[in-house]
Amino acid sequence: MSSHSLSEWIGWSLATATGAAGLGYYLVSAISGRVARRWPVVAGVVTSSKIEQTAGRFGHYYKPCVVYTYSVAGVTYTGNQRRFGDADFTVKSSATSRLARYASGVQVPVHYDPDDPRSSLLEPGNESSTYLGIVFWGAWFLIALTALLLGYVH
Repeated sequence: MSSHSLSEWIGWSLATATGAAGLGYYLVSAISGRVARRWPVVAGVVTSSKIEQTAGRFGHYYKPCVVYTYSVAGVTYTGNQRRFGDADFTVKSSATSRLARYASGVQVPVHYDPDDPRSSLLEPGNESSTYLGIVFWGAWFLIALTALLLGYVH
């Protein structure tokens, strides 16, 4: 087997780096979601809740956006993270269902990082899409790395 040409080497290197970046993002999201389950919880209040729509290459994307306030040790903070690894949706009803319980004025439990109370979220843990992201990007990374390394086997 011959080694890669320069353009093949660049292509497989970029594919490997892309896979590593995607895998890293979803691994950090998964770990952060699990760690947040142990964070302290305080009462917060939703100040706004809406769906942001953006145009994409293959249609529209819908992002559930919620803003809330909460207090820790007498200091009031504003948060906007529903969960780690939160994704945009291609179906508006999916985004809408994520916001169903977050109407303005509703009291919500807020999980905050005890080491940095500015960091908070409403839903600790992970959705199945986080684990699917790990599988997808892990496979991408392994396939690209294998192809890159096989170019050096003679």
